[in-house]
Amino acid sequence: MFNQQYSAEGYRKDWRGKEPWVSMFKIIEMVVAFFRRMILLVMGGLLLLNACTDDFSGINENPNAITAPQLEQLFVYSLYKLGSYQYGEWFYDNYQYIMPMIQQVVPVDGNKADMNFIYNTGGRYWSFYREIMPNLAEIRMQIEGMNSIEKLPYNKLYHLTYILQIMQGLRVTDVYGSLIYQESMKGRDSLEFLMSYDTQAQLFDLWHEQLNSAISALLSEQDQESVTTGEDDFVYQGDWLLWARLANSLKLRIAVRLEKANPELMRKMIQEAWESPAGLITNMDEQFWWAPDESYTGPAIDIYNGAVAAAPFMEMLKSNRDPRTLWFFEPNDMDQARLTGMRMAQLPVPEIIPDTITSIWDRFFGGPVEPDSSNLGDYFDVFRDSDNVRVYQLSRLNRFLFAPKTNNRNGTYVDVMFSAAEVCFYLAELAEKGYLTTDARVWYEKGIDLSVRTYWKVAQEADIPMIDSLTFSQSGLEEYIRESKFDWDAPGDPLEKIYLQQYINFFKLPNENFTLARRTGIPFVNSQLLNWHPFQAGNVELILPRRWPILAPSVTTNSDYFNQAMIQQGFTVGATDPQTLNQERVWWDICSPEFGSQ
Repeated sequence: MFNQQYSAEGYRKDWRGKEPWVSMFKIIEMVVAFFRRMILLVMGGLLLLNACTDDFSGINENPNAITAPQLEQLFVYSLYKLGSYQYGEWFYDNYQYIMPMIQQVVPVDGNKADMNFIYNTGGRYWSFYREIMPNLAEIRMQIEGMNSIEKLPYNKLYHLTYILQIMQGLRVTDVYGSLIYQESMKGRDSLEFLMSYDTQAQLFDLWHEQLNSAISALLSEQDQESVTTGEDDFVYQGDWLLWARLANSLKLRIAVRLEKANPELMRKMIQEAWESPAGLITNMDEQFWWAPDESYTGPAIDIYNGAVAAAPFMEMLKSNRDPRTLWFFEPNDMDQARLTGMRMAQLPVPEIIPDTITSIWDRFFGGPVEPDSSNLGDYFDVFRDSDNVRVYQLSRLNRFLFAPKTNNRNGTYVDVMFSAAEVCFYLAELAEKGYLTTDARVWYEKGIDLSVRTYWKVAQEADIPMIDSLTFSQSGLEEYIRESKFDWDAPGDPLEKIYLQQYINFFKLPNENFTLARRTGIPFVNSQLLNWHPFQAGNVELILPRRWPILAPSVTTNSDYFNQAMIQQGFTVGATDPQTLNQERVWWDICSPEFGSQ
């Protein structure tokens, strides 16, 4: 078991000697103070994906008549919204589409023949324009209005705003393609609601420039008296170097998407990130720990249809004794006492359950992913114990890791929006492919170590049930790295191992996992580590979507630009069928392999 230096309590207080939790009262206070100033971008049809039907009445108030809070507080509001909006995204995008499609979970009653249809989506697009970008644009607008002397202390804060903006923008463009970006905020003050779209290629070029400018500004020593985000910044407490390190690491997250779409820009961003004096996020105390308040419930309070582990994924985790299994999923309800009681009462017991439960590992099972398997009773029938209480034979997604307040528990929600393991696995991948001259094995093994330790801290902070029984030893971690099928020297393609470790590490970042599956094809068909299972429904293989549907705006002010952007991308407006959403891909995904293919 970990010693005290690895405890969750330790990581909160040992980093910089400060509690990172921001006061929810302060956030509410700044929201109230700034509410009327947020004109909310209701420019012609910008919120098109929600088929917005609101008109413009009451939203064009004069912003100069309102007193705004301090600029650094505006930044913290956007920082908070970066995570707090995600309820709908988890309920729809993650639980219902991404995690089943990439074969990490299945519904408790199995996948259905319509699992590849996207009916509703979360609020990533809406929140980007309405909750995250407005404050960031306001900060820049106010700083731009200052004289040259007044601007100096705000230079770092000015460029810092782009980092959050790009983090969310990347999530949005990944599934929607072209965005109104450069012109998106001009309706706030000029009341101009005709705004052109930037293509995804243009966005990546622009974000590359903005991240470089941010890194340069944050590392500058010319403005040491800078206004800082300070303790209200519940991620980095105003540490400019750590923000620069995040920006530099973010370049790698963008670069790996460009391998087939723009390899020249990819190589440039990789080399810049590798050589930058900012450094990269490669240690746990540098990670983007998003944890605003101990009372925060987390956005994922509902798990649609009681998601359970997908059988192939669970088998890979379980057969290699991956410690993260213990926190990603709950053990099933078939402990020895309950199993004995059911058999004594001559109640039916699933045949997949062993006769004797000898360890916690005997209680982790997943369900088949194929819709044609949903009638397999051992996996998906309802079983009850001698007290007529339903017992789950499969391992459910750990509700408490995603929502620590579930069932009135007192765990604390922590989201790692950018981990050191992610960077290490990128470096391992890029070294293995020849883009970097460094030791891929070293980064690969460090990535596994960091991923396990990070998830262990998240599980501790969430205070998941049975936490004392779901721990692991240092020797167990080393055995997993050195002696499982994921040992670098074990049979198999090292690059596939790197991909699969990213696949495991992105468990709580489904958007990044969806990106990984699209850009690499992982998991692969006929793999010896994790085999891709085609989704068979009625003996027909289902086609999976590669992007989200885009609806026509009900407010037509900006329709010309909207239509131009859709035609330019080759997108069919309003299409919801999987065939169209598979063939009409976002720019970086056009030349990517099919799911399951290398």
